[in-house]
Amino acid sequence: MNYKIKPQFLIVFMGILFISCSNDDDSVSNPDNNLTVEEQLIGFWTRDSFEDETGVIDLSECDKQTTAEYTEGGIYNLTVYVDNDDFTGCEVALQTSANWELLSDTELKVFNDQQEIVSDIEIETNNNETFLTITDNFEDGSFDINVFKKVD
Repeated sequence: MNYKIKPQFLIVFMGILFISCSNDDDSVSNPDNNLTVEEQLIGFWTRDSFEDETGVIDLSECDKQTTAEYTEGGIYNLTVYVDNDDFTGCEVALQTSANWELLSDTELKVFNDQQEIVSDIEIETNNNETFLTITDNFEDGSFDINVFKKVD
């Protein structure tokens, strides 16, 4: 599916992370009870799913190549991939870096010189995989939910 990237969507990517994981019994669990939320967040993530106020959006294989990285030094790197014009491959639509800071175990701030975004986050596991779900709520009532899968 080829669709335009909403400016709000790109802004949301810059700052909102919601991390979720569940066991086979659907209970929420911390992937490693010995790690803090910050330690769990640090690493490399690939996009797994996307939903907005219109519903779940089917992601192309290119969309699923989108990556987010959170480094120990507080740097956030984002690379957004989309289908090229003739749908024969993928191309980079956006590549950017910013700073990140946890405001609490459930709030993440991503910021640079031009903008600052605060998002709710949560980490859960499902079948031994760790997922980061980012939920952004906008003033106009719209929202974006991005789910990322942690890459080992």
